[in-house]
Amino acid sequence: MFKKILIANRGEIAGRILRTAHKLGIKTVGIYAPADKQSLPMQWMNETYALEGNTLEETYLNIPKIIDIAKQSGVEAIHPGYGFLSENPAFAEACEAAGICFIGPSAQVIALMGSKQAARAALEKSEIPIIPGYQGEQQDKESLFEAAKKIGFPVLIKPSAGGGGKAMRVVKQRQDFLQALAQCQREALAYFNDDTIVIEKYLSPTRHIEVQIAADTQGNVVHLFERDCSIQRRHQKIIEEAPCDSIDDALRHQLGEMAILVARRVGYTNVGTVEFLVDSGGNPYFMEMNTRLQVEHAITEQITSIDLVSWQLWIAAKLPLPAVQSQIKRHGHAIEVRVYAEDPDNDFLPSTGTVQQVLMPETSDMVRIESSMREGEKVDIFYDPLLAKLIVWGENRRQAILKMQQALEHVHVLGIKTNLNFLRNVVYSPVFAESMIDADFLDKQLPRHRVAPKPPHPFVWSLAAVAALLNSIKHQQNGHYYHGEPGSPWQNTDHWRLNYTATHEIRLKEMSTGKNGTFHIQHPEHEFVVTREMGEKSPEETSNFSAGFITPYIMQVVRDGRSQFFYSLEHAPWLYFFANHTSYLFEVVDPYSLDKPVKALPFDALQSPMPGIVRQIFVKEGDKVQEGAPLMALEAMKMEHTITAPYAGKVTKIFYKVGDVIEGQVEVLEIKHDRE
Repeated sequence: MFKKILIANRGEIAGRILRTAHKLGIKTVGIYAPADKQSLPMQWMNETYALEGNTLEETYLNIPKIIDIAKQSGVEAIHPGYGFLSENPAFAEACEAAGICFIGPSAQVIALMGSKQAARAALEKSEIPIIPGYQGEQQDKESLFEAAKKIGFPVLIKPSAGGGGKAMRVVKQRQDFLQALAQCQREALAYFNDDTIVIEKYLSPTRHIEVQIAADTQGNVVHLFERDCSIQRRHQKIIEEAPCDSIDDALRHQLGEMAILVARRVGYTNVGTVEFLVDSGGNPYFMEMNTRLQVEHAITEQITSIDLVSWQLWIAAKLPLPAVQSQIKRHGHAIEVRVYAEDPDNDFLPSTGTVQQVLMPETSDMVRIESSMREGEKVDIFYDPLLAKLIVWGENRRQAILKMQQALEHVHVLGIKTNLNFLRNVVYSPVFAESMIDADFLDKQLPRHRVAPKPPHPFVWSLAAVAALLNSIKHQQNGHYYHGEPGSPWQNTDHWRLNYTATHEIRLKEMSTGKNGTFHIQHPEHEFVVTREMGEKSPEETSNFSAGFITPYIMQVVRDGRSQFFYSLEHAPWLYFFANHTSYLFEVVDPYSLDKPVKALPFDALQSPMPGIVRQIFVKEGDKVQEGAPLMALEAMKMEHTITAPYAGKVTKIFYKVGDVIEGQVEVLEIKHDRE
């Protein structure tokens, strides 16, 4: 076994690999871009080396620099994790040339299976069924359009290179094909430096099922059962389960044997994943192979009790697999949800900012957390938006769902927008409980997640106002200038008044809806009396309850003899409050502050819906455009978003150029409306 390895990655996967390496007594070397210098994984490494530069090309994609560090540190092997260089054949070749073991398959296999075009061709004449499609050499738009028409709409346009669902487009009507093709090619070139396209028939409904395999250098190949990865957004997974609840043992055996056959046919070694689509009739179709560790590998580990990273190291060291197929058993059910820095209410576009506070549930044999997120960490536009993975295990699917519901009640992040409310809504939904899942699950079964957010319940408003008041009193007490006797009345900062009860005024703004509330709070004895101003034509609302913080983050509330507990996080002026499976973000408005005037955008101005890098501008000043015409492409967190014209008109101003980094909600273009 290796004595020392370099981990060529960052974030939670770097920490995941490190934990197994240390468990096996292997020393670790970490590399970091400037922004990751103080990250948790870097604090756990035995040695760390800086990657100078600000771009990915200068840091985590800098093959010569990483190889130099590997030589300098004297490692025997490099683990690439996932993403970055994990499926780059040039990196595998560079490791081999330097006499360093690449923990993964050969460069030849990576190149073969990394190209969907070549992979389809390699398996086309085998007994493995493949989705009808086109992977030909003719890549001009006319030939691709003709191929799509021959296949029949709807079709799926996919980059031949890369994975993770990046740049893929579903095209339902032929008139949308050329624009979607151009977007797919542009993103593929940016992500994978290869704009070769594969077109497949878009099958619906289907389940996205992948099979975990492992193959050693002695010719032994096994599967470790399947995972259901059907719940996706933008063709990227957000919730995964193992095993798949909707297939029988016969199909499970068939999928496992097909995955093994794929691995043998291409000469695969190490740990990998073969992905299939299974239609409503139970017919499986090969989709692609991932020649690396998957993000969702943890749920396979939970049902098999096998450490897949240790198997990767074992295989790379040219040792035989630790188990044969008959020895690999599965038990129970595991579910993983991915916590992303994104805004589901804004079409899941990326969110940036600084993590101010983080709360996570306690880990156990049934609850596992994979994350490197911590307070003070800056989430920017340059990396994947994945913040954390929450994994639970149960004796059966029902128990696993209940465990996930409970675990998600204890995950809270203040400082950036996340998909946590969305994840909670999914795992609490009846259609999820009944396993009514397919690859179009989010669009077909959960349309309510696409509508505008609802304001908090009136009682939640009152609770948030009291939480803001209690925080204010706490800060006043902590910062009070008088340091005499603790019992002195001069120490009291609760607005005590002689002969009558003081009234506090709290103003809140709920950020998802923009709604405002003004609250008058009295605090006689141990009870709060909260009155909310509702406007001239509406009666006031009054709530009575007792409340107090029993920990820095948990507020206990007693109302009508019933005790409840709520999470509340605070980082002025923001107040995070969690109630009824939902988190709300409030701004505590200082009534004595002078509001900064907000610059009103002109009628013809267009805003960026997210922060990002300007990758392409399709128009120039003076151009006339039609409604829906592409104007500017932004990239953030490994995804591209195209700003389109909301109406026909003339481009009068462009405020940025290609390569500029912009914030979200800023003016990027002006179009004079064609009202004639």
